[in-house]
Amino acid sequence: MRLLKTLIVFLLTVPALLFSEEIFVPFISDLSVERKGNLIRISWVDSPDIYGPVYIYRSSKPFDAPHPTLTGIKEIEIPYGTQFYIDELDNSQSMHYFIVSSAETGERYPILLPYRNSILVSAYDTNGDTAQHINVFSLDAFVRGDGVSISYRSIDNRKATILYRSNRPIRQKSDLVFARIVRLNVPIPFMDYPIPGLPYYYALVFAEDLEIGAVEIIPGYNATLEPVTLQASAPDIRVRGYDIVLPHLTMPNVIVHEMPQTIPSSIIALSQEAEQAFASLFKERAAAQTDAQKEPQILQADFNAPTNSEEYVLYSIVHDLFAKHDWQKAQSELRAFTRLPQSAGLEMRARFYLGQIYFFSELFQDALLEFLAVRGSFPDETYRWIIRVLQAMVA
Repeated sequence: MRLLKTLIVFLLTVPALLFSEEIFVPFISDLSVERKGNLIRISWVDSPDIYGPVYIYRSSKPFDAPHPTLTGIKEIEIPYGTQFYIDELDNSQSMHYFIVSSAETGERYPILLPYRNSILVSAYDTNGDTAQHINVFSLDAFVRGDGVSISYRSIDNRKATILYRSNRPIRQKSDLVFARIVRLNVPIPFMDYPIPGLPYYYALVFAEDLEIGAVEIIPGYNATLEPVTLQASAPDIRVRGYDIVLPHLTMPNVIVHEMPQTIPSSIIALSQEAEQAFASLFKERAAAQTDAQKEPQILQADFNAPTNSEEYVLYSIVHDLFAKHDWQKAQSELRAFTRLPQSAGLEMRARFYLGQIYFFSELFQDALLEFLAVRGSFPDETYRWIIRVLQAMVA
């Protein structure tokens, strides 16, 4: 009954927002929460109509709808496009969260819609079975043809997953140090083609759990218990036989040639000058590959001449600071740039460069956050960077 009254009051209060000719929706949607121990992760989808920061209010007491009193409650500002917030609570603590969208002009819309922009995180049941809090379960690996078929179930198929493979059993998160990352964003099913003849164990985790240090490994759920081994097949060297009658040879007519004591080598010895040239070539190639890993990546759009003042600002930051490895100043300028109202495309480009700056500054968690936020805009470019960040984080 109380919820019904709340909805009626809301509809009478803001009819212009919802029932105009073009529906204006200044609220978040798809609000969800995950809890792992004392870590809370709140996720949502930003409003498609306003592009200002999102403000989070938290209280141990329920918020009154539709217009909560927010005086004295500390607000947490989240940039538009981030779409998640990580909090830390005591296990016995429950908390109410209210998320308010805002416009680029600073105007806010603090209207509480139950179950849409407000949520209760209940106290954590520390007596429950640990396995019920795992995000990935029913991980299965079995030999199929010349590969290994991987299947699993997840609580949220929209989230980025990471598949690990190891020749050692994966029983705890520290075992991931010895494992190799096989695939990011693992489809269901997925075929892996490792080297035959060796035992392999697999584990699957959420990228976001790795980023906040909340990875849990539970064998039988998100890690395989038994190894799988591809059969090493020997090459078929059988020669087909034919029933051909050989001519009869008499020993006196057989000429026996003396076999040489050594077999001539087919390897051609190189001159000293040639060996030096090859050595120099390989050294230059290795150095070029190492240098390429140290170089930042500039998007094709930022090689073009800017067409407006906003693009010119980003162009100047990228070429005058970012490309010259001035990470500290480039980071400061880009962060200031993203705080100003920008088009979604410009903001995504700026955050892509911020991710690289964090990577080269060895702020790997911050780098991963940025790359995950922009992977929808630059899927091919961010894939390589996400892999590099994850490898650096587990190194």
